[in-house]
Amino acid sequence: MPRIAKGLTAVAVQNAKPGPGGRPKRYGAGGNLYLLVRPAVVREGEGEDADGQPAAGRAAKAPPLVKFWLFRYTMPGKKLREMGIGSAPGSVSGAPLSLAEAREKAASLLRLVREGIDPLEDRDAREKAKAAEAERAKLRAVTFKQAVEEFLANKVDGRAGANEKHLAQWRMTLTTYAIPHFGDVPVADVDTSHVLAALRPIWSSKAESASRLRGRIEAVLDYATVHKWREGPNPARWKGHLALTLKARGEVKKVEHHAAVDWRKLPEFMAALRKREGASARALEFAILCALRS
Repeated sequence: MPRIAKGLTAVAVQNAKPGPGGRPKRYGAGGNLYLLVRPAVVREGEGEDADGQPAAGRAAKAPPLVKFWLFRYTMPGKKLREMGIGSAPGSVSGAPLSLAEAREKAASLLRLVREGIDPLEDRDAREKAKAAEAERAKLRAVTFKQAVEEFLANKVDGRAGANEKHLAQWRMTLTTYAIPHFGDVPVADVDTSHVLAALRPIWSSKAESASRLRGRIEAVLDYATVHKWREGPNPARWKGHLALTLKARGEVKKVEHHAAVDWRKLPEFMAALRKREGASARALEFAILCALRS
């Protein structure tokens, strides 16, 4: 066990040395606070010349020291515990805490002990919570555009059974209508106002495209929720949400298409079509002969 010396002062902290033979030495600093002093670990080659020999003509230097503050305490029914609370003046490592600062820190830790809180367990819990919050912040930094790319990459892997054509359609829809509105917004912050900003301009004029867009935004946001990039309900969901704001597809005015050619006029139409030159005329003729739909 390290030797304990009492009656520590600020000057004594600065001048404190290890015990005989470089053994760690513990100095009492009042109450539950102690100063531990030991030689620093010297890396191989330090203090030597290029040939690995002691540098000629160089005065021998005292080995660097490591000094740090310890808080010692006992919880009911448990063994004595020690908690490092920082480096001390004169140490080769860490930003030092003065004797007064260390005593203040020890007093606050002692208050925790008297309240039945284990300082080590409390510190570990706070560090874990801080790390978890940092991880959550990192996840929340993912933008909607990045979420789209991750989502589409997942579909490329085949787990969603998407082919290249289908994938290109998804990317085109989201890139054309959604990303210009909120592509750079963190996916965690995408809300109903963002979704409506993308849908409203095309909801009546391009009803089918708008409906597909809503479903694709919803899918990307669901994907983001699964990956913990966002929390809460999906702002692109239809039932009980957007359905209360936007007209259903059946209520949206349908686009007027050209009337079909009367079948009785088809021979005349085909004869006129064959007189036309160019690839477009041949393609149309082929589509009609094969009864293809556009």
